[in-house]
Amino acid sequence: MKRLCPNKLLPFLAIDDFAFRKGDSYGTIICDLRTNQPIALLKGRDTSTVVNWLEKQPPIYAIARDGSNSYKTAITTTSPGRTGDYSI
Repeated sequence: MKRLCPNKLLPFLAIDDFAFRKGDSYGTIICDLRTNQPIALLKGRDTSTVVNWLEKQPPIYAIARDGSNSYKTAITTTSPGRTGDYSI
């Protein structure tokens, strides 16, 4: 995992996958929706990778994500009471 900015309050995030090498290896990009800047690049796009990252973060108010079931599961696992989980 590459941290692109120091720890700070991250209330509004966007999460999506991308290809390091199309058809071979994929990752997850997490962006701050207030600044539109990437804040983390994760190796992999599976549930456990995202859960591990989310568990280390301060409280997050809302996350915009694609329709991926692995992202949905990671978000609900780490914050079952969160009101903002938006599929885009």
